[in-house]
Amino acid sequence: MCLFKKKGKIDIKLDSYNLKYDDFIKGKLFININKDLIGKELYIKLISYKYVKEYDSNGKAYKNKKILFNFKQSLDSLKNYSKTISPLEYSFKIKIPSKNSIDPLNSTKVGNIINKISIFTGNNSKLYWDLESKLVVKKSLFNIKKKIDLNIN
Repeated sequence: MCLFKKKGKIDIKLDSYNLKYDDFIKGKLFININKDLIGKELYIKLISYKYVKEYDSNGKAYKNKKILFNFKQSLDSLKNYSKTISPLEYSFKIKIPSKNSIDPLNSTKVGNIINKISIFTGNNSKLYWDLESKLVVKKSLFNIKKKIDLNIN
């Protein structure tokens, strides 16, 4: 049983799911509002990260999430939202950076050698990409949000 009624729902639809470095991510964000509310900001964000193995002062290994790219595009500012029958629609276009600008070491011979060695040491050099959207709701602990994983080659 849910104690809180959902304020709404966000869906993200991309024009293409075949994404490459230096291309654009184009799409539409759809938001359904279930009850009247005040939104501080509606945004969409492209984030790239990887997990790196680090060690504490005792030599114990742990994984740490390292953010490599973080771009936020505001879609709407402070606004009163009313309950919707059909979803509100917002278009967006975000440039995917070049691979060299995200992780410059990966583009060099030395970087390739380090990546091969890191496979044996347990460090993962894989880049992860997320597209996140959030409507920040005023005077509320809970926001309306959606995250999708992307595959960029």
